[in-house]
Amino acid sequence: MMSPCIYSHKYALLANKSLNFRLLKLLLAITSSIFLFSCNSTKYVADNKYLLKKVSIEIDSKDVKKASLEPFVRQEPGGKNLRLSMYMSKKENPSWLKRKIRKLGKAPTYFSEGQTNASAEEMTIEMHNNAYFNAKVTTSIDTSGKFISVAYLVSADKAYTIRNYEIETFGNIEIDSLLKKRKERGRSKIVLGKPFATSKLEEEREQISMFLRNKGYYFSAPESLHFYADSSLNCNQVDLKLSFIDSVKMQKYKLSQVVVWSELEPQKNLVPGTYDSILYNNLTMRYNSKLFLRPSTIDRNVLIYPGDFYNERKSLRTYSLLKNLPSTGNTRVQFEVLDRPDSALLSCNIFLEASNNHGLQTEIGGVSKAGNSGLEGRIGYKYKNLFHGAEVLDLKLRGTYEFVPNSSNDIFSKKFYEIGIETSIEIPKIIYPFIRKKDRENFKLSTELGISFDIQNRQEYTRNFFNFSWKNKWSNTDKSLTQSLNIPNINYVIMPYKSAEFSDFLNEDANLLSKYSYENVFTAGLSYNLSYSFIDTRSTFPKSYTLRLNFESSGNALSGLFALAKATKNKTDQYTLFGNPFAQYVKGEVDFAGSFKINSTSAYAFHLAAGVAAPYGNSRINGTNAILPFEKRYYAGGPNSVRGWSTRELGPGAFQGDSKNIATHVGDIKLELSVEYRRKTAKWLELAYFIDGGNIWTIEDYENQPEGKFSLDSFYKQIAIGTGIGFRFDLDFLIFRIDGGKKVFNPNRDKGERWTFFSEGLGGNFELYFAIGYPF
Repeated sequence: MMSPCIYSHKYALLANKSLNFRLLKLLLAITSSIFLFSCNSTKYVADNKYLLKKVSIEIDSKDVKKASLEPFVRQEPGGKNLRLSMYMSKKENPSWLKRKIRKLGKAPTYFSEGQTNASAEEMTIEMHNNAYFNAKVTTSIDTSGKFISVAYLVSADKAYTIRNYEIETFGNIEIDSLLKKRKERGRSKIVLGKPFATSKLEEEREQISMFLRNKGYYFSAPESLHFYADSSLNCNQVDLKLSFIDSVKMQKYKLSQVVVWSELEPQKNLVPGTYDSILYNNLTMRYNSKLFLRPSTIDRNVLIYPGDFYNERKSLRTYSLLKNLPSTGNTRVQFEVLDRPDSALLSCNIFLEASNNHGLQTEIGGVSKAGNSGLEGRIGYKYKNLFHGAEVLDLKLRGTYEFVPNSSNDIFSKKFYEIGIETSIEIPKIIYPFIRKKDRENFKLSTELGISFDIQNRQEYTRNFFNFSWKNKWSNTDKSLTQSLNIPNINYVIMPYKSAEFSDFLNEDANLLSKYSYENVFTAGLSYNLSYSFIDTRSTFPKSYTLRLNFESSGNALSGLFALAKATKNKTDQYTLFGNPFAQYVKGEVDFAGSFKINSTSAYAFHLAAGVAAPYGNSRINGTNAILPFEKRYYAGGPNSVRGWSTRELGPGAFQGDSKNIATHVGDIKLELSVEYRRKTAKWLELAYFIDGGNIWTIEDYENQPEGKFSLDSFYKQIAIGTGIGFRFDLDFLIFRIDGGKKVFNPNRDKGERWTFFSEGLGGNFELYFAIGYPF
């Protein structure tokens, strides 16, 4: 199948002295402009006003982080240096150029004593809320000409800690027992010896209220809980007591009935008999003429039933399950207290509305691959309720047309095209008998059956791809953890046509690796994928991490069956299926990426990726090398890999080969590490500085890839290094990225010539990338 569209071009920026001279003149012009603008930065500032130049926070305690107080700074410095000067340029009757220059500038911030004092007061309150009751915040003002620098001086003193925590007896035996067990199991947010922070008290009240609502206490609310704190111990310690201040409604409520209204509103005074009603598994379902969802589908996604005690977690999960069904639109779950003086009963009404089940999407755009330009069009159709069980039928058709000029300048002389069709059905459940209904309380489950067929036509050959997959997916309720098991996963690559010239090349001139890359191959096995995302929102500046694990195997079951059946092997000593050998291998990958902000505009991001794929058994040809299918091998270089190299140019190892022969720049092992510093300079623009390192290697020693085999003694000496800068344009609906990468260390050079950053000039060994989205 065709790889993603990536544009990559090489530029020699300092190719000759003329270009160097032009760049020197440009730098002199920019320097002169900066000097001229800098002279005007304060020209139009009024006598009674000052520009805020710098804001800093100084804390005398290592336990208090500056980041926790930065959000309370009301005034941030405005434009600096050139951007400030550009904004402050002449305002009276400005020319067109002056107006454009001023738009590129950044407005100044005028110092405000009131705003500064308010910031100090809010910082003091924040310190008190985090157990520093004796903290003080003062300000220091430094004036220099028309500029002012403000320093917030924080004297933290000693934090108050929690000595004892007691929950007052409520008088309800069950509630007292539940809260006692909760505390004994360490579920409380109040920890002895920790700072007495008001945020922890609020979290404790919220969690206890939710805990009791999940046990049937419908009217449990944080407002019914009150903390009493005794800080008179004169030792920076606090004794806490939690009490109930409203116990009138602390009764345990049970569900009397659960009614599902399918595209009906009882508020419209519906008369019995004007709608249909059925009872399914103790759920009452009311509808007009026909349910748009099968009763079994509704029942499978409802977790609350008559006779159950009220449980808020199950109620919210029921809403989420029904709302997320592709065929449902507006969804509501409402409870009503029944007027029964002798009992505490609730009535539950669930309202469902059908969504628009039909969806059509079209897309057209440019494509570039291996130097070929062209157009790509996509059209897709979705039907979201195929069998009235919220099954999604997805049909996709894709066509790509590429063309390149030849020596006769006939732009259509070489016609490359690719056509693909994909059909899948996604069912909102896992079709396995061991899945229990209560598993839906904690996981979102689905099964996807997919078939795809692609035709790839080139002047030299035609290649067809067939795929069938049965994928089971499950994720937790917040989708932070997603897993999928694809069994079986079948792929069949067929080469129905090879030109005579291309066939002669493969038979006479090509090496074994290149020849095998253009053979029919069958893979059948399983794959497992795990993705875990974590976002830490507790700190002032969030941190996020993503871990992905992938495992794949193929050919093991088939090889065992063929061996038991004592099947005959072909002339290359391989078992065949449909007349073609099948691949046998295992493959594992780990991908870890993260980012953490260091202030409101800057962040660091990192990425680590490693993978190993080992062919064996039926992938071994004539008892010599075992070779992976070409589509399963790793490559390095490009906008999402080691920048500084074009796609499929780097490696394996220290191999020096023709960069245009992509069949040789592949491997069985991958290792990559990237670090980026990202800074937001405008709402729509972000700058990035990056360093990438990595390479690929082979497991076996292939004749046409000398020095490409992985070795513990040498692999670290073969890690390529690239660096550069990038621009990320936020267009709201997507991130458009331009990265420029330069080779720093190139292991594909001779020893002694591998450090290339300065040896080939500023513009040598340079790659420019245009891409969509972040690299990781």
